[in-house]
Amino acid sequence: MNVKSNMLTVLVAGLCAAGAHDAAAVTPYRVTDLGTLGGTFSVANAINASGQITGGAQTKDGTRHAFLFTAGSMLDLGTLGGESSEGAGINASGHVTGTAGTAAGGSHAFLFSGGSMMDLGTLGGAFSTGSDINDMGQVTGQASTADGATRAFLYSGGSMQNLGTLGGVLSKGEGINNSGQVTGEAGGRAFLYSGGSMQDIQTLGDGSTGWDINASGQITGSVNDNVIITKHAFLYSGGAMQDLGSVGFSGGSVGLAINADGWVTGVAFPGVTDEPDLTAERAFLYDGTTMHNLNQLLDGSGAGWVLHSANDINDAGQIVGHGTHNGMTRAFLLTLVPEPATYALMLMGLGLLGAAVSSTRRRRP
Repeated sequence: MNVKSNMLTVLVAGLCAAGAHDAAAVTPYRVTDLGTLGGTFSVANAINASGQITGGAQTKDGTRHAFLFTAGSMLDLGTLGGESSEGAGINASGHVTGTAGTAAGGSHAFLFSGGSMMDLGTLGGAFSTGSDINDMGQVTGQASTADGATRAFLYSGGSMQNLGTLGGVLSKGEGINNSGQVTGEAGGRAFLYSGGSMQDIQTLGDGSTGWDINASGQITGSVNDNVIITKHAFLYSGGAMQDLGSVGFSGGSVGLAINADGWVTGVAFPGVTDEPDLTAERAFLYDGTTMHNLNQLLDGSGAGWVLHSANDINDAGQIVGHGTHNGMTRAFLLTLVPEPATYALMLMGLGLLGAAVSSTRRRRP
């Protein structure tokens, strides 16, 4: 082997060793402050595969507006004529859904696309909220009916469909995947809406809510633990709920998002108290085997940060949510360190090594 291939071998060996070391340890995250719209606080609620983010942020005049964070800057999405708005879901095209104030003083679900915000209306009542959107532009959320009930809805093809309930006066849609499957809560129990019907999926505890669903139909949310009287995050897969526990002794948790790998993010908190301390809430990541306090996985960029809630995760492992940075409430983005590009470089190096060895062998007599 010639000098060049020797040098390449050393380089790739180093990359492989670094990759093996990182894989063996808990991979750290770098935290980025997404800023505000001129005010003092912001919250990130959803992220797509391209790293575009939506949520809510305070403006210069002190109101809260939905935003689209893209290409390193935060865009104010405005309202439906009222004072406030907040983004809750974003799809691969950067289309956003959420809830916005109307000129009449109400609150309606919206769809932001093509640079403008569209009112999705209601089910005949006074209000609606948008919770999530898939890549086909279908939206789920909740809306009031003419008789005053609140129902989960599926907005598709320009119209809002009432998904019904499992009993009681309340149902709400919280998550939707690209197959149009919806999860949420109906009659106090988590549901899966698929193929035109609503199915009760609760197999643990006493009451539950589904908060998100991935492409495989896996669901995360929270189930009431009637033993210690608090909520626990769950993973619903294969027809059964798995209790994910919490990151603290006798603590509670809520699963808010799930990606294609079944990784779950959300919020963990101390056990039930008469006066819950919101500052004690901590963002968590469940990586398929273990629930981690995300504050313990930050690299040096985490100085001054306390991460309170991890509200969404994409398939690249990027996580968004909100926390306090030097005492101020801020939307954050977490990115894996090393980034996936590092592993791509390592694989490219292996390919170059293979090519060099092959070329050397062909030149030999």
